[in-house]
Amino acid sequence: MDRFRLAPCPHCGSAARLVDTHGGYAIVCDNKNCLGQMRIQFGSCDNKELFLKKLVSDWNKRGPEIKAVIEAIRHVGEYRDAIYEETQEEYDDHGECCVDVLDEVINILTCYTAFDYSKDIEE
Repeated sequence: MDRFRLAPCPHCGSAARLVDTHGGYAIVCDNKNCLGQMRIQFGSCDNKELFLKKLVSDWNKRGPEIKAVIEAIRHVGEYRDAIYEETQEEYDDHGECCVDVLDEVINILTCYTAFDYSKDIEE
């Protein structure tokens, strides 16, 4: 399956590979921390070569699912703000640690958007 040229992952830029999943095919990002995997595709086409070319073409054209990532950032941000508010009344190391972790999650998700997501959220 090395004959197909795969574009890098649209989310993180890492290499991708085509995998035979015993009944289907998947294109996976080599970065184990990346969220940008493509679902397994099962071929109903009699021409396997044509099916694989279409699968690779679909991968190579895709971009990050920006709207889904922005929505995740919004929800994580709301949860983070609620925890922050709760931990302000009493000093709470656990709550402060949770806020720090959620800030890091927001930072990582923001990297997937490759632009300042706050502009889209306000629209």
